[in-house]
Amino acid sequence: MFCSEQCCKVASGSTHKFGWHRLLCIDEGLIGGVVSEFENYCMHTSETFLLVAKLIARTISISSSSDLKQILSEHVTGVPWHIAAARSKLQSNCARYETFSRMLTVLKDELFQAWELLMLCWSQIQESTVQELVKAITLDKFSELAASLELTLKPATWERSKCVVDVVPDIPFTVSLDDMRTACDNHTRVFNMPNTCTELDLVEHRLDPKVNLCAHSLACVVQGRIMTTKAWNFLITGHRLPRLMHSCCPNAQIELETSTCGLLTKVIALHNVSSHEPITVSYVDTSMSVERRQQKLISQFGIVCSCAKCCWESKKWYSCLKADDMYKVALQYLEEDRYYDAEILLRFLLCRKYSADVLHSLGQAFLGQDKWGKAHALWRGSQRLYPFHSALKNQIEKDDAYRSSLPDSTVGLEHPALLEFVAASVWLTEKPILSKAQCAQWIRTAEWAAHAQGGWNTSRHYAVPTTDLPIHSIPGILDDWNQLMDLAIAPALATVISNAKPQDFRVHDAFIVKYDSNDGQYYLPVHRDQGQLSLTIALNDHDEYTGGGTLFHSHDVIVRPSVGNFVAFKSALLHAGAPILNGKRYIIAVFLYLEDPTSTDQT
Repeated sequence: MFCSEQCCKVASGSTHKFGWHRLLCIDEGLIGGVVSEFENYCMHTSETFLLVAKLIARTISISSSSDLKQILSEHVTGVPWHIAAARSKLQSNCARYETFSRMLTVLKDELFQAWELLMLCWSQIQESTVQELVKAITLDKFSELAASLELTLKPATWERSKCVVDVVPDIPFTVSLDDMRTACDNHTRVFNMPNTCTELDLVEHRLDPKVNLCAHSLACVVQGRIMTTKAWNFLITGHRLPRLMHSCCPNAQIELETSTCGLLTKVIALHNVSSHEPITVSYVDTSMSVERRQQKLISQFGIVCSCAKCCWESKKWYSCLKADDMYKVALQYLEEDRYYDAEILLRFLLCRKYSADVLHSLGQAFLGQDKWGKAHALWRGSQRLYPFHSALKNQIEKDDAYRSSLPDSTVGLEHPALLEFVAASVWLTEKPILSKAQCAQWIRTAEWAAHAQGGWNTSRHYAVPTTDLPIHSIPGILDDWNQLMDLAIAPALATVISNAKPQDFRVHDAFIVKYDSNDGQYYLPVHRDQGQLSLTIALNDHDEYTGGGTLFHSHDVIVRPSVGNFVAFKSALLHAGAPILNGKRYIIAVFLYLEDPTSTDQT
């Protein structure tokens, strides 16, 4: 039913003449003119009409999983399109009844004109399947389908990374800064840490001016190749979407996933959902104020939300809320980086009843507000009350594993000097803190430990997942690491952090990361770390891989320490792991915090 071989191939990916494309093809000889007129009308009134036409047309494809009767039965809203559209157009604006009534009349006329144009177009095709469509799609059915799409379409974004070869040939890393200074104006700088600190080689590569280094679009230049992240926006509809109820504190969310069949839409549970609990998603942006959310829900969907989040934020009926529902709201605050709001709610819950989960989450709220010592002290005190709580137990075991053994005085200890460069808050060691032999031994030990544990971890960090192993889970490295931290790293950092002593530095997390160009993780997107100070220690040399390094977003610079050296920086700095193009790269990533002497372990 396609108008040409090319149209068939564009729509279905094959040249077999089946499908729905002819019904909406503007190049089709018989109806192309009317289709073009219909599309132009939709663009000037409502694109929902065009989406409805596509939804109906697809039902005649032999690959369609739903026929017209099924779609009509699944998209029953009981609300005509002109009413749903009027609510959507008005949003939260107050309007007189006469204004609303005039809008209904205009929209109802637009709906009729669109339906009449579409039926006029399809009635010219003599195939029986199309004639059955024309008979089945009455004005009321067309209106209900349009209303269903108006109310249930969900926006979604899918990001995909790809490597684009730059137009400038690869430039070897031996090119000097003076030779390249006038080569280009738009550039990303790549710092290679030499084996001796007599000179810092600076390499510059031309960047496409259209490529921006920002938190939402990673662009790393590594030997003439640009790593970009491209985003596509979609509107999703389906027969299951109308069954999903609304909540400003939902228990599920809609996600896109790639598969061999293309993009799949999935409803993913955000936490354990019981069999008698309805599945809910949010129809509006949950970061909006409760007043704005309620206005949008009433005007666009005709509903009033009375979920736990709305009750708490509007200060209505929160005394009657269940503790479990309020805890879910607190967890959502943590996901939205609303740490102070989470702390207030969690403290309120603790006034009702002590809970190990609430205490653990309160520590996370402290971390988000940079109260590191307070968070760890709270966890330690809570673990004494709840010694068998798994999350608290694991946290305290990790803290104890990294416990510093430094004496109060460290005068006379030798430590590597740090060289500040690039910008404030970024430092690099002048000489290695680990020998090549030690680094190679740690890599072998980590690979052996990963094999014994069934592979490297890939899900320890939810926001920015890495392929890693925590150091405290590798017995063959932990003792050496603590000694390295006490005698080399902490004293070195104390020289550049004002009012800090070596014994003040505490490890929040430390893990060996594996980058592999052929299998698994090969880069990290732009992010911030969970700590006050971050370290990246190189465990293998540049000749074992191509590319890589830590890209600092604000300064457009990639730093690549040589084996045994490390780069230190404030954790709040936006940075990324530049992609490696071949080989394997091993590093140690460390998140540190400064212990607050005023912290208390009283819960």
